[in-house]
Amino acid sequence: MESLKSAWLMLALITSLNASAALEVDGLANEPVWQQANVLPELRLTQPDTGAAPEFKTEVRWIALKEGLAVHFTCYQDAARFPRRAPRQQRDNLSGSDRVNLMVDLNGDGQTGYNLTVSRSNSVEDATISNENLFNPDWDGFWYHQTRELPNSAGWTAEILLPWSSTLMRGKSGDTRTIALYFDRVIGSEDLRAAHPNLFFFRPQFLSQFEKTEITQYSQSLLKIYPYVTAQADIKNKDQAFRTGLDVFWKPSASLQLTAAINPDFGQVEADDLVVNFEAVEVFFSDRRPFFTENQSIFVLQSPEEENLIYTRRAGGSRDDGQGVSDIDVASKLSASAAGFDYGMFVVAESDREEIGRSIAAFRTVRPNISIGDSTLDIGYLGSFVERPFLDRKAQVHSTNLSWERGLWQLDAVAVSSRPDDDKSLLNSGSQNNRPASNGVGGWLRAKYRPIPRMDVSIDFTRYDSNLDFNDLGFQRRNNLSLFELSQSFRFEQLDGLFGLRSAQLNLDIDVLENSRNELLRKRIELGSNLSYQGGSNGYIEVSQAARGIDDLISRGNGDVPITSAQAIYFEHESARFGRWQLGGEVFYEEGGTKKSLLDFSPEARFFVSDDFNIQTGMSFTEFKERLLWRSGTLFGRFAKTQGASARVDIEWFSGEKHELRLKSELLSVTGKAPEALTLLPNRRFTPSASTVSEFAIQNFGLQLRYRYKLNAESDFFAVYSRGGDRDDTEFRPAFDQLDEVTDLRDTDQFLLKLRYAF
Repeated sequence: MESLKSAWLMLALITSLNASAALEVDGLANEPVWQQANVLPELRLTQPDTGAAPEFKTEVRWIALKEGLAVHFTCYQDAARFPRRAPRQQRDNLSGSDRVNLMVDLNGDGQTGYNLTVSRSNSVEDATISNENLFNPDWDGFWYHQTRELPNSAGWTAEILLPWSSTLMRGKSGDTRTIALYFDRVIGSEDLRAAHPNLFFFRPQFLSQFEKTEITQYSQSLLKIYPYVTAQADIKNKDQAFRTGLDVFWKPSASLQLTAAINPDFGQVEADDLVVNFEAVEVFFSDRRPFFTENQSIFVLQSPEEENLIYTRRAGGSRDDGQGVSDIDVASKLSASAAGFDYGMFVVAESDREEIGRSIAAFRTVRPNISIGDSTLDIGYLGSFVERPFLDRKAQVHSTNLSWERGLWQLDAVAVSSRPDDDKSLLNSGSQNNRPASNGVGGWLRAKYRPIPRMDVSIDFTRYDSNLDFNDLGFQRRNNLSLFELSQSFRFEQLDGLFGLRSAQLNLDIDVLENSRNELLRKRIELGSNLSYQGGSNGYIEVSQAARGIDDLISRGNGDVPITSAQAIYFEHESARFGRWQLGGEVFYEEGGTKKSLLDFSPEARFFVSDDFNIQTGMSFTEFKERLLWRSGTLFGRFAKTQGASARVDIEWFSGEKHELRLKSELLSVTGKAPEALTLLPNRRFTPSASTVSEFAIQNFGLQLRYRYKLNAESDFFAVYSRGGDRDDTEFRPAFDQLDEVTDLRDTDQFLLKLRYAF
């Protein structure tokens, strides 16, 4: 008995010693280890980008420990000068709040960075950084954070710990490694930012300019298992379904990680926005599924038109037979670094692969930081393979990329080829419909230059032949194009209240788009300005002029439609918070193109009941006078009027650190009046058609009520109620008159319970 008691005392002592040695992320930073931390010099204003000392004081300390990279901010704040802004907010939506940022490049080579943001309310935002200043908020990493208020309303503190196991680092020999760091703080009431080093993320060279430093080489292994179970009740059809699956994250070393998902549940607990799309190009939706967002930055290869060679929403997306969404049987992803190269590979096997389900694979490798004199060169390869049995189609895409950087110049070049083996092309090229598929080639070239401080110049050239098609796994708007773009911006940072402004950025954009027959599709000049007002409000204004050309996509490959010249103006404004309110909105007006005129008006408002409870509402109204819409083949309808109206209400309630209740509801209606039926002739002229084109009224409704309970930092329980539907009528009614009918739609009515637990 005595020996058992001694054993318990020894175990308690060991546990106590280990606990005292560990870093506790509590916002206090009072452990002895912080006495050895690095202390930053004073932050400098970067928003406005003056480099001056700010009116607010911030103390920043950081230290590399075996547990991870630890950072502590002490943010002093005069509440009379800078009112407290600390609403609890959804992840990746911290606009308007007091907050701090840690950005880190763990390889110190300017290739991949991580942005960790903590607001005063302990809400978080995180993103990966690539291509110097391309932030991707789809990444939801695992890291620790905690904030506290300073006594006597003197300010607040924030503590962050990024475990080494949460990110992938290139393997290096020796006892030290070079990392690059950036820190900043934002005053939410006036949208002021101070940083170290003195960098602004709008600059063309941002990530590569982080401050490099040597730290002790640490490595952590990690094995995490996330089983899940869902129970779904289809209330409308009186049906139930149960599903179980498993996600595994294994990181045996700093430079190797394997992720696997067996029978994964990739159903979204985040609802997409409602969209009615009349265009020939699909709408892009971001991906929030953990498997596809974890260490995904190596696969990011984006064109100047923001097209992606890898679009992960294709996996587990709409079935090729049009019957709903595909299930996934198994998915796995490998990320590694070896012999100076970075590697990434993932495979996805959808259900019913003999008949319908797709088989997907992608491979990526990059050799970064090849020194050539006083410049650096990165070379990479990305390849993908997709098999689609329902379409009897297999498609390969191969690409190589090169990035060269020297001084104030940065050059990026990408060459792409597609190799389908079926007999039908899928992507509309604007030339022929149902043409035979064949190998396609294309690519893009981007040059960035900063001739003087606060002035940036970008020149882009993109060329796709009429056969290039990487849409089986990528996101491509069109092929058969030659696109030239020139962008120039200049920042004015010290306007001292001129027109109420604190700073402004003037942007000039010129783009010329042609097809492979050298026919002008678009020629546009845009002059715009980002506006930052004293007091924290922000806005944007833009005027544009487009020359006449042709639209070779609108008919889905059945001929070209001439378009007239067009003029447009756009204005956007978001106020600073005043009292409990924050207001904003957008106005867009255009004349010409394929319509006589277009007016779009979208006001919105947000009311903060408390820091833990807010309500956001918005509406929009769109009206086209004379709109040309494709109906089928060469048949078009010229509608005397089309209207669109929407209304939405979002409610967020955070009743404590673990509880979150969110309501997201949206009503949408689109309607068209008095159409004239037209046939498109080969000479690009229209003639009256004997066919009939009907008026239309489209209604759409979506509602999601979601409760989330955080069991611990990595485990969640969800209870979600969803309802919605859509309806098409052939009778015009004003768009706003339909909104009261929309809530009756009930194509979907279901309740879902989901438990995901980390071991």
